[in-house]
Amino acid sequence: MKELEEVAVCDRVYGDESGCDDRLAREHGWSVRGVPCFDTRVGHASERLSVIAAWMPTPTPTHGLMAPLSFDGTCHSRLCELWLRVMLCPLLRAGQVVIVDNARFHRKKAVPRILNKVGCRALFLPAYSPNLNLIEPQWHGLKTRVRTNRLHGMIFKQALEDALL
Repeated sequence: MKELEEVAVCDRVYGDESGCDDRLAREHGWSVRGVPCFDTRVGHASERLSVIAAWMPTPTPTHGLMAPLSFDGTCHSRLCELWLRVMLCPLLRAGQVVIVDNARFHRKKAVPRILNKVGCRALFLPAYSPNLNLIEPQWHGLKTRVRTNRLHGMIFKQALEDALL
């Protein structure tokens, strides 16, 4: 994407949200050779938690996962706007570009307006282009840590909070 290539790497801040439910399960197991490995798995989710955060990949004092917010349910425009104002904007410096996907709640006119107030701007990625949003691989690592925490007996919400640390 040409517009993304024109943004200096040190000015890129990738934003996204991800959800997970308590059905997270390991895809593989261990057993003695020749003995099948079986386990049970609930077929429906009873709890859904989501996280909205930003990722700054360049080595700066604020690089890495920024302003993570976990919440019950799914994201909507009011929550996204509140997260931007209260959690992310105070961490941004003028001139940075917040790169987000085309989720409906990102496309609101309020998102660019909120970012403009702190001297930043929004860059909306084309539809179906998770490969351009560098925060995406971070969600895989987070969900792996949640699975591991659950295997160690943590309740779902605590497993997510611990994984965010």
